Amino acid sequence: MDISREEIARIATASADEISRRLAQEGGALYSPTRAGTCYEDAWRFLMNEKEGYLIHGTVLSDGKRIGHAWVETLTGYIWEPETKTFYTRQAFKAIAKPLEENRYAVEQAAIIAARARHLGPWTEEERQGGG
Repeated sequence: MDISREEIARIATASADEISRRLAQEGGALYSPTRAGTCYEDAWRFLMNEKEGYLIHGTVLSDGKRIGHAWVETLTGYIWEPETKTFYTRQAFKAIAKPLEENRYAVEQAAIIAARARHLGPWTEEERQGGG
């Protein structure tokens, strides 16, 4: 799916609620059908509302096993963790969650991929490259 420059600008400046409504109207899922929980949606919405920082997709250690997770790194270096709705220093987040970063997205990039993929994550390699 090709996206015009005007559409990219509109997506990047739209509110998270507006994009969620658009995805729902166009038949897109607001979540990936391949996992449980809302961390991907919550982290994406937080990033869109803040309009700065990075959306991180990766894994964390939970009850002794690695699980897929999303969080936001602010430009001031704090981590916003969507499951607890809490800000952590990088050091504290590393100590608590043992995160392994897999992909990092700037605001505009996360908005574009979500619009193309029609869900808020996690995204496949094909979706990240624009073919999903």
